Amino acid sequence: FTRASGAMAPLSTALNGRGTVATLCGDLATAASLAAEKDVVNEVTGIRMVSTCDLLLAGYRGRPADAESLFAATAEDATARGEGLGVQLANWSEAVLRNGLGQYAKALAVAELATAETYSPLGTRWILPELIEAAVRTRRPDLARPALDRLSAMTAIEGSNWAKGLEARSRALVSEGREAEAGYAEAVERLGQTPLRPDL
Repeated sequence: FTRASGAMAPLSTALNGRGTVATLCGDLATAASLAAEKDVVNEVTGIRMVSTCDLLLAGYRGRPADAESLFAATAEDATARGEGLGVQLANWSEAVLRNGLGQYAKALAVAELATAETYSPLGTRWILPELIEAAVRTRRPDLARPALDRLSAMTAIEGSNWAKGLEARSRALVSEGREAEAGYAEAVERLGQTPLRPDL
């Protein structure tokens, strides 16, 4: 509809949103195509809004050489404009990248920054699993358990398979033995009912 109507600002927002969903579903080719279209719209209109799609796509692709400059530029630009959400999104995306590469200490550092801010409570919920994973892998249960408590409080409200699947996986990470096994099994079952392939 926005393409047909020529409403360029809403089109940029819609492309960013669809690209973000495609990224979270693991369809990186579609996400990249939507991001490229969004970039054209933004260039024509002069829109300078932070792109969740570009950031997460860079994080999930796992290419530090490309991603690091995007994260740094986004954080710098967002800071200059007074947009704390942009910094939070850049830190979340870097946590995804670092966890994916097994660079858990670096992931923990940026995830802590991202979850300390509350620009977007919904965004914070998505970042907490990254913090929990990084904290567990760096042997910091003192950080992982409070983060799990925060995540559980948030997922209790929503209750979707995605939210509960992330919670179950995070609970398994901080557990051992049968409790961990049960958490992983629940996570696989719940996330398997969603289109969110990277989390599964």
